Amino acid sequence: MGMRRGAISIGPSPASADLEFIERCGAFFIEQLKFIRPKLLLTLGTVVPRTIAFRSGDLSDWQTAKQFADLDRLGPVRLGVRFEGYRGRMNLVALTHPSIRGPNVLRRRFRSHRGHKAEIAMLKEAIRV
Repeated sequence: MGMRRGAISIGPSPASADLEFIERCGAFFIEQLKFIRPKLLLTLGTVVPRTIAFRSGDLSDWQTAKQFADLDRLGPVRLGVRFEGYRGRMNLVALTHPSIRGPNVLRRRFRSHRGHKAEIAMLKEAIRV
């Protein structure tokens, strides 16, 4: 869903202002959860955490996170998250997107860790629990 036209392939979808499109994507996301039943969900970039947060009361504070600094302050690792319309629970980790990881990973913070080590610690925390 959400194929792009043109040469720009990063950033928010041009359809992100279309509320009907966003609702269809959210419903499709829940159907994917029902089929896959993940225990761990890794988000990439800052757009996805903000978007899926509207489907979970456990992530409501992520709705306004615009930068990794916001996610790091709010908690980039969430345990036992539930989504509306899905019975299961899962752990989530908000990671940098590989396409622009270089400049972004340097800014990451998690507990006493910084940069790449912070993201590794985030993953270990979500997997450990």
